Amino acid sequence: MLFAAAGLTCRAATYYVDSKNGADTNIGTSARAAWQSIAKVNSTEFRPADRILLRSGSVWQGQLAPKSSGAEGSPVLIDRYGEGSRPRIEGGGQVEDAVRLYNVQFIEVRNLEVTNHGEAAAVRRGVHIFLDNFGTAKHIIVAGLYVHDVNGTNQRKDNGGIIFRTTGNTTPSRFDGLTIERNIVWKVDRSAIAAQRRMPIRRWASGATTAIGRARPAPNAKPTTRPSSGRPSANVTAASAQTANVRTNVVKASPSRTP
Repeated sequence: MLFAAAGLTCRAATYYVDSKNGADTNIGTSARAAWQSIAKVNSTEFRPADRILLRSGSVWQGQLAPKSSGAEGSPVLIDRYGEGSRPRIEGGGQVEDAVRLYNVQFIEVRNLEVTNHGEAAAVRRGVHIFLDNFGTAKHIIVAGLYVHDVNGTNQRKDNGGIIFRTTGNTTPSRFDGLTIERNIVWKVDRSAIAAQRRMPIRRWASGATTAIGRARPAPNAKPTTRPSSGRPSANVTAASAQTANVRTNVVKASPSRTP
Protein backbone atom coordinates (compact mmCIF):
# COMPACT_ATOMS: atom_id res chain seq x y z
CA MET A 1 0.00 0.00 0.00
CA LEU A 2 2.83 2.38 0.79
CA PHE A 3 4.42 1.71 -2.57
CA ALA A 4 1.12 2.27 -4.37
CA ALA A 5 0.63 5.58 -2.60
CA ALA A 6 4.14 6.67 -3.50
CA GLY A 7 3.48 5.85 -7.14
CA LEU A 8 0.38 8.01 -7.16
CA THR A 9 2.15 11.02 -5.66
CA CYS A 10 4.92 10.78 -8.27
CA ARG A 11 2.58 10.45 -11.24
CA ALA A 12 3.04 13.11 -13.93
CA ALA A 13 0.28 15.68 -14.36
CA THR A 14 -1.11 17.78 -17.20
CA TYR A 15 -1.78 21.46 -16.49
CA TYR A 16 -3.93 23.74 -18.63
CA VAL A 17 -3.56 27.51 -19.01
CA ASP A 18 -6.28 29.70 -20.57
CA SER A 19 -5.78 33.48 -20.66
CA LYS A 20 -9.49 34.18 -21.24
CA ASN A 21 -11.41 31.73 -19.12
CA GLY A 22 -8.88 30.44 -16.60
CA ALA A 23 -8.14 31.50 -13.01
CA ASP A 24 -4.95 31.02 -11.04
CA THR A 25 -7.02 29.84 -8.08
CA ASN A 26 -8.12 26.81 -10.13
CA ILE A 27 -6.44 23.46 -9.70
CA GLY A 28 -5.18 23.70 -13.28
CA THR A 29 -5.33 19.99 -14.07
CA SER A 30 -8.34 20.11 -16.38
CA ALA A 31 -9.35 22.36 -19.26
CA ARG A 32 -12.46 23.40 -17.32
CA ALA A 33 -10.37 24.43 -14.31
CA ALA A 34 -7.42 25.96 -16.12
CA TRP A 35 -4.95 28.47 -14.76
CA GLN A 36 -4.93 31.92 -16.31
CA SER A 37 -1.46 33.49 -16.15
CA ILE A 38 2.05 32.60 -17.22
CA ALA A 39 3.15 33.99 -13.84
CA LYS A 40 1.46 30.90 -12.36
CA VAL A 41 3.46 28.70 -14.70
CA ASN A 42 6.69 30.50 -13.85
CA SER A 43 6.18 30.10 -10.11
CA THR A 44 5.23 26.41 -10.16
CA GLU A 45 7.69 23.56 -9.59
CA PHE A 46 6.89 20.87 -12.13
CA ARG A 47 7.91 17.23 -12.02
CA PRO A 48 9.44 15.06 -14.75
CA ALA A 49 6.96 14.23 -17.53
CA ASP A 50 4.54 16.99 -16.49
CA ARG A 51 2.80 18.74 -19.38
CA ILE A 52 1.84 22.43 -19.43
CA LEU A 53 -0.66 23.06 -22.22
CA LEU A 54 -1.52 26.62 -23.29
CA ARG A 55 -4.88 27.16 -24.93
CA SER A 56 -4.79 27.99 -28.63
CA GLY A 57 -5.81 31.59 -29.30
CA SER A 58 -4.71 32.76 -25.85
CA VAL A 59 -2.41 35.79 -25.48
CA TRP A 60 -0.16 36.68 -22.56
CA GLN A 61 2.00 39.77 -21.99
CA GLY A 62 5.32 39.33 -20.24
CA GLN A 63 7.79 36.49 -19.98
CA LEU A 64 7.38 32.72 -19.98
CA ALA A 65 10.22 31.39 -17.80
CA PRO A 66 9.70 27.82 -16.55
CA LYS A 67 12.24 26.91 -13.87
CA SER A 68 11.76 23.15 -13.64
CA SER A 69 13.76 20.44 -15.35
CA GLY A 70 12.50 17.02 -16.30
CA ALA A 71 14.53 13.81 -16.22
CA GLU A 72 16.02 11.32 -18.64
CA GLY A 73 13.13 9.97 -20.72
CA SER A 74 10.62 12.22 -18.91
CA PRO A 75 10.97 15.80 -20.11
CA VAL A 76 8.75 18.64 -19.00
CA LEU A 77 6.62 19.64 -22.02
CA ILE A 78 5.12 23.04 -22.85
CA ASP A 79 2.73 22.82 -25.80
CA ARG A 80 -0.75 23.93 -26.86
CA TYR A 81 -4.24 22.46 -26.76
CA GLY A 82 -7.45 23.22 -28.59
CA GLU A 83 -8.19 24.60 -32.02
CA GLY A 84 -7.06 27.97 -33.35
CA SER A 85 -3.89 29.99 -33.64
CA ARG A 86 -0.78 29.30 -31.62
CA PRO A 87 -0.83 30.59 -28.03
CA ARG A 88 1.06 33.90 -28.08
CA ILE A 89 3.66 35.24 -25.65
CA GLU A 90 4.12 39.00 -26.10
CA GLY A 91 7.23 40.41 -24.46
CA GLY A 92 6.09 43.90 -25.47
CA GLY A 93 9.63 45.23 -25.17
CA GLN A 94 9.29 45.12 -21.38
CA VAL A 95 11.56 42.09 -20.94
CA GLU A 96 14.78 41.06 -22.64
CA ASP A 97 13.48 37.53 -23.27
CA ALA A 98 9.87 36.68 -24.09
CA VAL A 99 10.61 32.98 -23.51
CA ARG A 100 13.52 32.23 -21.18
CA LEU A 101 14.95 28.77 -20.52
CA TYR A 102 17.57 29.41 -17.85
CA ASN A 103 19.63 26.58 -16.36
CA VAL A 104 17.06 23.90 -17.15
CA GLN A 105 17.28 20.62 -19.04
CA PHE A 106 15.02 17.80 -20.21
CA ILE A 107 12.45 20.33 -21.37
CA GLU A 108 10.52 20.84 -24.61
CA VAL A 109 8.77 24.00 -25.82
CA ARG A 110 6.53 23.56 -28.84
CA ASN A 111 3.94 25.32 -31.00
CA LEU A 112 3.91 28.85 -29.57
CA GLU A 113 3.91 32.29 -31.15
CA VAL A 114 6.46 34.67 -29.66
CA THR A 115 6.95 38.42 -30.12
CA ASN A 116 8.97 41.07 -28.29
CA HIS A 117 8.54 44.51 -29.84
CA GLY A 118 9.24 47.73 -27.95
CA GLU A 119 9.12 51.42 -28.77
CA ALA A 120 12.82 51.64 -29.59
CA ALA A 121 15.56 49.15 -30.39
CA ALA A 122 17.19 47.50 -27.36
CA VAL A 123 18.60 44.12 -26.35
CA ARG A 124 15.64 41.80 -26.91
CA ARG A 125 15.08 38.16 -27.77
CA GLY A 126 12.16 35.99 -28.67
CA VAL A 127 13.59 32.84 -27.10
CA HIS A 128 16.71 32.69 -24.92
CA ILE A 129 18.23 29.33 -23.94
CA PHE A 130 20.86 30.18 -21.37
CA LEU A 131 23.30 28.14 -19.27
CA ASP A 132 25.19 29.93 -16.49
CA ASN A 133 27.74 27.83 -14.59
CA PHE A 134 25.39 24.88 -15.03
CA GLY A 135 27.43 22.00 -16.38
CA THR A 136 25.97 19.82 -19.13
CA ALA A 137 22.32 20.45 -20.07
CA LYS A 138 20.65 17.58 -21.92
CA HIS A 139 17.56 17.29 -24.10
CA ILE A 140 16.28 20.79 -24.75
CA ILE A 141 13.88 21.05 -27.71
CA VAL A 142 12.42 24.23 -29.19
CA ALA A 143 10.16 23.32 -32.10
CA GLY A 144 7.21 24.60 -34.12
CA LEU A 145 7.51 28.19 -32.86
CA TYR A 146 6.60 31.31 -34.83
CA VAL A 147 9.00 34.01 -33.60
CA HIS A 148 8.58 37.46 -35.11
CA ASP A 149 8.69 41.22 -34.55
CA VAL A 150 11.61 41.39 -32.15
CA ASN A 151 13.26 44.79 -32.49
CA GLY A 152 16.59 44.11 -30.84
CA THR A 153 19.78 46.04 -31.33
CA ASN A 154 22.16 45.51 -34.21
CA GLN A 155 25.06 46.36 -31.90
CA ARG A 156 25.01 42.87 -30.36
CA LYS A 157 24.81 39.48 -32.00
CA ASP A 158 23.21 37.76 -28.97
CA ASN A 159 19.73 39.13 -29.49
CA GLY A 160 16.96 38.59 -31.99
CA GLY A 161 14.87 35.47 -32.63
CA ILE A 162 16.24 32.33 -30.93
CA ILE A 163 19.51 32.64 -29.03
CA PHE A 164 21.31 29.86 -27.17
CA ARG A 165 24.42 30.52 -25.14
CA THR A 166 26.62 29.48 -22.24
CA THR A 167 28.43 31.70 -19.77
CA GLY A 168 30.20 31.52 -16.43
CA ASN A 169 33.66 31.29 -14.91
CA THR A 170 33.39 28.44 -12.38
CA THR A 171 31.59 25.48 -13.97
CA PRO A 172 32.20 24.37 -17.59
CA SER A 173 28.82 24.38 -19.33
CA ARG A 174 27.59 22.91 -22.59
CA PHE A 175 24.50 21.67 -24.40
CA ASP A 176 24.14 17.97 -25.12
CA GLY A 177 21.13 17.35 -27.33
CA LEU A 178 19.81 20.87 -27.91
CA THR A 179 17.40 20.77 -30.87
CA ILE A 180 15.95 23.83 -32.60
CA GLU A 181 13.75 22.74 -35.48
CA ARG A 182 10.72 23.56 -37.63
CA ASN A 183 10.52 27.14 -36.34
CA ILE A 184 9.57 30.21 -38.35
CA VAL A 185 11.64 33.34 -37.61
CA TRP A 186 10.61 36.63 -39.21
CA LYS A 187 11.46 40.32 -38.74
CA VAL A 188 13.96 40.10 -35.91
CA ASP A 189 17.10 42.09 -35.06
CA ARG A 190 19.95 41.20 -35.05
CA SER A 191 20.19 37.43 -35.35
CA ALA A 192 17.56 34.95 -36.46
CA ILE A 193 19.09 31.91 -34.75
CA ALA A 194 22.51 32.22 -33.14
CA ALA A 195 24.79 30.86 -30.43
CA GLN A 196 27.24 32.56 -28.12
CA ARG A 197 29.79 31.43 -25.58
CA ARG A 198 31.18 33.56 -22.76
CA MET A 199 33.69 31.78 -20.55
CA PRO A 200 37.44 31.19 -20.46
CA ILE A 201 38.52 28.57 -22.97
CA ARG A 202 40.29 26.59 -20.24
CA ARG A 203 36.92 26.12 -18.51
CA TRP A 204 34.97 25.20 -21.63
CA ALA A 205 33.63 21.63 -21.61
CA SER A 206 35.10 19.80 -24.57
CA GLY A 207 34.79 16.45 -26.25
CA ALA A 208 31.42 16.80 -28.00
CA THR A 209 30.68 17.76 -31.58
CA THR A 210 28.41 20.32 -33.17
CA ALA A 211 25.82 19.28 -35.73
CA ILE A 212 24.25 22.29 -37.39
CA GLY A 213 21.75 22.07 -40.22
CA ARG A 214 21.11 24.94 -42.59
CA ALA A 215 18.04 27.09 -42.10
CA ARG A 216 15.57 26.53 -44.93
CA PRO A 217 14.47 29.89 -46.39
CA ALA A 218 10.83 30.60 -47.07
CA PRO A 219 9.75 30.17 -50.71
CA ASN A 220 9.61 33.96 -51.19
CA ALA A 221 12.84 34.72 -49.30
CA LYS A 222 15.86 36.33 -50.88
CA PRO A 223 19.23 34.54 -50.66
CA THR A 224 20.47 36.98 -48.01
CA THR A 225 18.00 37.23 -45.16
CA ARG A 226 17.57 40.68 -43.65
CA PRO A 227 15.84 41.66 -40.42
CA SER A 228 13.40 44.52 -40.07
CA SER A 229 16.21 47.10 -39.92
CA GLY A 230 17.42 46.09 -43.37
CA ARG A 231 20.84 44.96 -42.14
CA PRO A 232 22.00 41.38 -42.82
CA SER A 233 20.96 38.82 -40.24
CA ALA A 234 23.31 36.18 -38.87
CA ASN A 235 20.95 33.27 -39.44
CA VAL A 236 22.63 30.23 -37.92
CA THR A 237 25.89 30.12 -36.01
CA ALA A 238 27.14 27.66 -33.45
CA ALA A 239 29.56 27.61 -30.55
CA SER A 240 32.07 24.78 -30.56
CA ALA A 241 32.28 21.79 -28.24
CA GLN A 242 28.57 21.26 -27.80
CA THR A 243 25.94 19.08 -29.43
CA ALA A 244 23.27 21.23 -31.06
CA ASN A 245 20.87 20.45 -33.89
CA VAL A 246 19.49 23.47 -35.73
CA ARG A 247 17.49 22.17 -38.65
CA THR A 248 14.55 22.77 -40.97
CA ASN A 249 13.82 26.26 -39.65
CA VAL A 250 12.27 28.89 -41.92
CA VAL A 251 13.71 32.39 -41.94
CA LYS A 252 11.42 34.80 -43.75
CA ALA A 253 12.78 37.80 -45.63
CA SER A 254 9.53 39.37 -46.80
CA PRO A 255 5.95 39.64 -45.50
CA SER A 256 3.53 36.79 -45.97
CA ARG A 257 0.47 35.35 -44.32
CA THR A 258 0.67 34.58 -40.63
CA PRO A 259 1.12 30.82 -40.23
